Amino acid sequence: MLDHQQLMNHQRVLGDFGDFALHSEDLDEVLTEACRLVGEALGTDRAKVLEIQDGGSELLVRAGVGWGPSVVGQVRLLMSERTSETFSIRQRKPVISQDIRLENRFEIPQFMKEAGVVALVNVPIFVPGQKPYGLLQVDASEPREFGQDDIEFLRTYAAIIGPVIDRLRKIRSLRASEERFRLIVETARDYAIFTTDAQDRINAWFAGAESVFGWTAQEAIGRSASMTFTSEDREAGEDEKEISTARREGSAANVRWHQRKDGKRVFIEGAVWALRDEAGRLQGFVKIGQDVTARREANERLRRSEERFRAFVTASSDAVYRMSPDWLQMQQLDGRGFLANTETPSDSWVESYILPEDRSALFAEIEAAIRDQRLFELEHQVRRADGGIGWTLSRAVPIFAEDGTILEWFGTASNVTSRKEAEAALRETEARLTAAFESVPVGVAVIDFAGRVVTSNQEYRRFLPNGLIPSRDPERAHRWKAWDSQGQVLDVRDYPGSRAMRGERTVPGQEMLYTDDDGQEIWTSVATTPIQDASGQIIGLASAISDIDALKRGAEALRQSEARLRTLVEGIPQLVWRAADSGVWTWASPQWSAYTGLSDVESRGHGWLAALHPDDRESATTFWEPAAVTGYLEMDGRLRHAADNSYRWFQTRASPVRDEAGRIVEWLGTSTDIDDLRLMQERQKVLVGELQHRTRNLMGVVRSMTEKTLDRSVDLADFKAHFGDRLAALARVQGLLSRLDEWDRVTFDELIASELAALDSDATRIALSGPTGVALRSSTVQTLALAFHELMTNALKYGALAQPNGRLVISWRTDVSDLDQQPWLHVDWRESGVVMPASCEAPRGGGSGRELIERALPYQLGAKTTYVMEPDGVHCTIALPISIKRLER
Repeated sequence: MLDHQQLMNHQRVLGDFGDFALHSEDLDEVLTEACRLVGEALGTDRAKVLEIQDGGSELLVRAGVGWGPSVVGQVRLLMSERTSETFSIRQRKPVISQDIRLENRFEIPQFMKEAGVVALVNVPIFVPGQKPYGLLQVDASEPREFGQDDIEFLRTYAAIIGPVIDRLRKIRSLRASEERFRLIVETARDYAIFTTDAQDRINAWFAGAESVFGWTAQEAIGRSASMTFTSEDREAGEDEKEISTARREGSAANVRWHQRKDGKRVFIEGAVWALRDEAGRLQGFVKIGQDVTARREANERLRRSEERFRAFVTASSDAVYRMSPDWLQMQQLDGRGFLANTETPSDSWVESYILPEDRSALFAEIEAAIRDQRLFELEHQVRRADGGIGWTLSRAVPIFAEDGTILEWFGTASNVTSRKEAEAALRETEARLTAAFESVPVGVAVIDFAGRVVTSNQEYRRFLPNGLIPSRDPERAHRWKAWDSQGQVLDVRDYPGSRAMRGERTVPGQEMLYTDDDGQEIWTSVATTPIQDASGQIIGLASAISDIDALKRGAEALRQSEARLRTLVEGIPQLVWRAADSGVWTWASPQWSAYTGLSDVESRGHGWLAALHPDDRESATTFWEPAAVTGYLEMDGRLRHAADNSYRWFQTRASPVRDEAGRIVEWLGTSTDIDDLRLMQERQKVLVGELQHRTRNLMGVVRSMTEKTLDRSVDLADFKAHFGDRLAALARVQGLLSRLDEWDRVTFDELIASELAALDSDATRIALSGPTGVALRSSTVQTLALAFHELMTNALKYGALAQPNGRLVISWRTDVSDLDQQPWLHVDWRESGVVMPASCEAPRGGGSGRELIERALPYQLGAKTTYVMEPDGVHCTIALPISIKRLER
């Protein structure tokens, strides 16, 4: 139960809305204010009005408060049975949802859920006549129990809103009607509209009246409307009769000639209506008339034209028709037995005559003809008078008015059904012929006597794109060449096409070389036969062109391939042979016979095994067993050379030759001499072993040299200087060794020369004496070179090469030991002119070198050495064994 204050608040809202509605004619503004007031009255601050639209299928949120612009005027709801809005309107009663979270009767719109609506009430709005307009919907953001007093208030509110909506609609309709009337009056310049008072004096003269009659409003107002009548009608009292009839009957027709200000006459079709007040008292007249002078004159011309039209229709065998300027209306059609007649204007002529599948093409041609104001012409199907389907060639021309506009279209429809049926039958025949032509793998054509292609398939057009045979096509005749049996070039007059025109047949065909647009030459076979009529006259020819390029070039390629294979087999050093399964030879090359002494016949079958080394024959036959499965054969064996009866190693390989089904039909094999390769491989093994041996020795020398130098070095700088010199000496030796081939050796004189070249000293103070070419064992070179490097370094720093009077003599010789015939090299190193230190002083230098000479050489090389510090310099002797073979050489 509402308290007094709430009741007064509801009464205030109803009063405020009524007052607002009386002062506003804007429906949206009034509905928005209605939402604001009801939301304020119920304390929800959110309400909206939904309007039925689209014939009752949806609701538009027309106005609202508490809702944003994305909802008002935008959101539309389908009127389905599951919505509370639709239910309220159709049941014509309020619907309440106190908490939509518990609602299971209706579907709540998603936008309302997202907006936080929890409770709502729908109240339908009806306009006078109990026609539903929509509904008023009040929304709450929390559960709410809308009481009976609230519902009654809302029903009363909705009952007030309905008539307000109806009134505003009528006002809007009236305003629109007034605006339309104003626009019509101002723009209808070919309509004379004016009003008169009860005595028929003009009191309103609009623009159309001025345009039609010529008087301005200032000139016309106040004058009698009879001024627009002709003098004859005025004398006959027609002006008075018209007014009397309108006064008596309410209106009177006004169809006659009238008078303009300039004296010219205009024909007016119109009427006069009496204007009366609510009490029925006559207030005046309104006169509306259209200037149809031009139309009347056109009608007259049209009448005469129709007379001519009827005469033409009577004389023509074609159907004749007339169409409106826009073709929307068929004004007349005389079908002449082909089409059903149309004697009265018809707006449904398309449905009556035109098949659905032809309508789009028809409309497109009509649109183009109207747009371009040109002849309409189209072949299309039509429904005939007998109900069948026929074909017509329809042509229509536009009939123009004086101002260039189209008055109507005049056309004829010729019955071309028989021709179209014949054309269809011909196309079907041609389609079958074309399908037959296109299905054959050769180019086929029928050619007329002028040399033009009448019909052909795609393959034929590939060779004659211009549709002319070469003898009749100067532009492309040069692309064809042919030769006779003696190899002479044929004249174009002797080409197959020319011969056929003379009655000759070219069967099975003339080989001809054709050059296409890309410059590619294609071999063809051209066959022709003449075509004669019943009298035996040649009227054309039948021609076939076969592309034999692949066949021709394949045969030539096969011939060349066989020639190349023959040349290759006879020219390569390998021994070539052919065999069947299990190693049964069928052919042997001349190289095989020349090498083994076995002829081709002797080698066939298993005769080839006689050329193999006896130890290899069993394994050779074994290799053939898995070959059929693996598809490959490879074996090494020794073959006897017939010339010197020696055996050499050969590598034999064979591959299968297969047929189209993949079956092996034979084997093609070669045997290649690899005897020298095997020797080289064995030598390579020896060289690799030698390299490994030298590497191990070198690493041992470097390690020993490093340790010795490190032990005798004062610091790293001292170690670096001594170690670098010794490493350089070792590098020089490696350089000598790397330049040797398998059997070469470093000679003693090369070793001494290499060490002397590294010294920065006066060469005139050094004397060398000894034989050249004394080869050293490779295993001795590194250690011996280091020993001489130490002697050279000591002489350069402290001995003969460091003092101005010093001299160095290096001499060597060789001999052979009586015990084992081992050759020896004897080297004598003698320094002189050296001022030696006193006996009480420590010797200078020679520590590492002396140890190397006295200990390392005897131990590593089996050498015999002496090292003596004589009064005038160092005297050292070294004797070591050398290579017997190199000594002999």
